[in-house]
Amino acid sequence: MKAAIGTMVGFIFLSLVVLQIIFQYFLGPEGWDLFPIYSGLILLSGLIVFCTKIVLEEIDGLIQKKAEEISKK
Repeated sequence: MKAAIGTMVGFIFLSLVVLQIIFQYFLGPEGWDLFPIYSGLILLSGLIVFCTKIVLEEIDGLIQKKAEEISKK
């Protein structure tokens, strides 16, 4: 879970700090139109990673619970 939260924080940092520097210095004023799109994609990908991690942990917990039930029988 810590890795997922770290990934999300990293994506937010990348979106809010690093992308602004890249757009400002390399693309100029005309590149600012693309900034919300790219930052939204980065935040969305972070959210997908976070949700996938949660789903995988839940599936793993269900598998372990099922294995314990089978071993008790």
